[in-house]
Amino acid sequence: MFMISWWVALITIVVATIVYRLIEVHAARGTWGAEGWWSLSLRIAQQNLWRLESVPQSAPGFWRPQVLAFLPRDRPSFHPHIAALVRQLKKTGGLSIVCQCLVGDLDVAIESGDVAKANQDVHSMLDEVGVEAFVKVTVGKTKLDGMVALLQGAGLGALKPNTVLIPFARPMGRLFPMDPTDSADVSLCGSMDSYSSTPNSTATGGPAMGALPWDSASATELVKVIRSVGLLNKVLLLVKGIDEWPIAVEQHGTIDVYWLVHDGGILRLLPWLLQRHQVWSHCALRVFVFAHASDDPTTMRGKLEESLNQMRIKAQTHVIEIGGQDVSEFAHVGAAVAHHMPESLSCEATSELRRRNQVQALVPTCLAALAIQSPALVRDQVMCKQTCELLDTARQINALIHEHSPNSENGLIVCNLPTLLPHLTAMDYVQYLETLSENIPRMMFVKGNGLEIV
Repeated sequence: MFMISWWVALITIVVATIVYRLIEVHAARGTWGAEGWWSLSLRIAQQNLWRLESVPQSAPGFWRPQVLAFLPRDRPSFHPHIAALVRQLKKTGGLSIVCQCLVGDLDVAIESGDVAKANQDVHSMLDEVGVEAFVKVTVGKTKLDGMVALLQGAGLGALKPNTVLIPFARPMGRLFPMDPTDSADVSLCGSMDSYSSTPNSTATGGPAMGALPWDSASATELVKVIRSVGLLNKVLLLVKGIDEWPIAVEQHGTIDVYWLVHDGGILRLLPWLLQRHQVWSHCALRVFVFAHASDDPTTMRGKLEESLNQMRIKAQTHVIEIGGQDVSEFAHVGAAVAHHMPESLSCEATSELRRRNQVQALVPTCLAALAIQSPALVRDQVMCKQTCELLDTARQINALIHEHSPNSENGLIVCNLPTLLPHLTAMDYVQYLETLSENIPRMMFVKGNGLEIV
């Protein structure tokens, strides 16, 4: 046809394309019952979602963070900083869902307009920060119910979030003088020093809103959310100092990664993604691993550099020799870097066996007191000693971080999120995190699920 008359051929192609599109729009309108072109967009989106169902989410090079970020209702000042972090992680696009959980009855929240107002406020905040994200507002009897519902139901088909972003901050409330009897809620091994807060009193000396010490309810809520994220096989980002997170100001410090446990490579990928954003582009990326007296630092560093080169990540590598320091909680660090996942799990089992042996060593001394003490009290004493040893480990790791990252206020510290151990109470676990991140302005705890391949 082009050889006979090229312009007639072009007209024929244009007419055929128009007829095809009109038929497609009419079919979509019959399916969706709405305006033609809008119905066509819905049909195309549905077809693409169906096509994605057959794509493996864990294929090498495929995994990228699809973020579900929670905005605390009682901390509106956090919202722009959380949105900025989402934008910095999602420079190349992808799925982002920003959500907020309201506490109360659904009918009351809708009739009073609280849901619509919260939705509008979040949309306005995202527009100001310049973040493209979906917004979801839920209502539940408790904040935990709303968060768990979002963790299970957010997304559609293959378009689901695989990464959860939660700020790590103390609960908000009215500041009153501390009652001496309140100290009974604190672990026997802890002290109120790590929970202290500076009162934000009003001019008249009355109580004001501010950060309160951790209480059992708030700690339990956080631990249940962390456990729920793990059960749903999602990556967790628990961020301390989110209120100081840079929104648009370029940073000139370092992004220091303290690699304690192998978790599929997520701990290396996230800082690299941040570094690609303009805010963090001038920060050097450094990766630290720990070497015991029996480990070969040269071999460990070579393994680490090889691993980073395979991911095409440019970073400075450092091996910290801890010698005979007692950091039994992270005793499998060296092997996790130098070996693959099955061997790292084997080292983790060895570490667990070492902890059990330490507990068994305490049993004889405790049995001597059985004549005058109840079995429950003896068990509590053993668990308390375990907790104290764990907190000592956290203090040692914190001291090493301060030693090798003295200017952390100008950069970011990224570290593995400690495992939820069975013998730890919620308050003990929160105190553990507080001790590990003490005097560090910005710190991101990362917990992978072992399923991401990067």
